[in-house]
Amino acid sequence: MKINTPLGVLEFSNLLGSYGFSSVESKKPMKTLDFQTFEEGLEVLWYFDEQMRARTRISGVKNLPLDYEYYCACGFSFNSGFAIKQIRCYKCQALMSQHKLSKMAV
Repeated sequence: MKINTPLGVLEFSNLLGSYGFSSVESKKPMKTLDFQTFEEGLEVLWYFDEQMRARTRISGVKNLPLDYEYYCACGFSFNSGFAIKQIRCYKCQALMSQHKLSKMAV
């Protein structure tokens, strides 16, 4: 079954149908979904790992600090609360660099 995700239309097991998902028609234009959302204080992040496997992470803690900056040579960057070792750029698919943002004591 094909499902629209923030990473594009991806093929999943038909088992997802029992969880309320339905297959999309690939000939229709799909709505572009955000790769990173914050719903009720929880961060949801979709990404490709170093082996181009689609992954998603959902924070278990509300309002998780966005302590990690991810950036790419193409200029794309974003902040997240997740420490992910290998993540691909959403624009060019290159591996992104990670930087832990330091907190200054006040």
